[in-house]
Amino acid sequence: MNTRFARILFLATFATLCPVSTSIAATIPFTSATTLALYPNNSLGCCLDTGYNPDNHSSPPAPASQSTTVSGAWGNVTATADANLQTGQLKAQAAVTANNYSGFMPYGQSNATFGDGFTTLGTNGSPFVWQPNSTAKFTMNLGGTLSFSGYDLGNSTTGAFVILTTLKHGTLDPAAFSPSTPPYDLTIDPNVLGYYVYLLGNPGLQLYFNGIPLTTTQAFTNIPAQITQTFNPGGDFDWWLLLGAAGQVPGPLTSFDLDLAHTLTLDYTGPDGTTTASSSGLFENFQPTSAVPEPATLALLGLGLAGLGFSRRRQ
Repeated sequence: MNTRFARILFLATFATLCPVSTSIAATIPFTSATTLALYPNNSLGCCLDTGYNPDNHSSPPAPASQSTTVSGAWGNVTATADANLQTGQLKAQAAVTANNYSGFMPYGQSNATFGDGFTTLGTNGSPFVWQPNSTAKFTMNLGGTLSFSGYDLGNSTTGAFVILTTLKHGTLDPAAFSPSTPPYDLTIDPNVLGYYVYLLGNPGLQLYFNGIPLTTTQAFTNIPAQITQTFNPGGDFDWWLLLGAAGQVPGPLTSFDLDLAHTLTLDYTGPDGTTTASSSGLFENFQPTSAVPEPATLALLGLGLAGLGFSRRRQ
């Protein structure tokens, strides 16, 4: 049991563990899956936590998976997370039910994350020189279901979310996943080019990162939703994407199920006339989006698999 970490996570509402950027010389692609449950313990008069055993992988970024299920007379908590950079899939689900009792109400959290680095080349194969009017774009089509019972989700600390962060090339370091003192502050890291927070199901939610409040980029009351983010990194860049769900039910006979284990597809579009390669070597020769998806990509989308699918075309 990791009481200290659970306390930090719970008091911060959503204290997501994400990579800390450092001044290393090379990008390290990674995958990470974490889950957590807090639940009543009558003998202690408070709570226990279980399931925080993060499954992290890098070099190469093998698939990561984590799940937690706990139940009792008080109710139940289920949380699952899966991240697979090779197939481009992210999945996350958190579901909590409280039965009719008094005392500490259960909490669940799920985070699925991966990251990579992108290098952009011009038409002649030389490094692309970004101009002030050069743009890149991530487009995320997110599916799933958000349900709750016995309370108003919009007036609670429960919700699902997506966080996209871009960093200077060569600074993505999964070794920094561990909690640190003082806590890592995403909002002031000089290696962060930009971070984007998208709220799902609870547009009034204040999202925290290691106890530090984040600014919301866009909020969605319902899903399916399409998220589009245009940016100019100024050069080659690293990125990570987090899909998460978390919350605590407010009282007895309440429940929620934030199920993001359906479809999250990600399409990246670089500047016109460029191709983009990845540090992982898993996604090569991206070209601006009028490209026709390969049969494998069409099969992935046709099956409705959860996660992240890249549109790409061979040169």
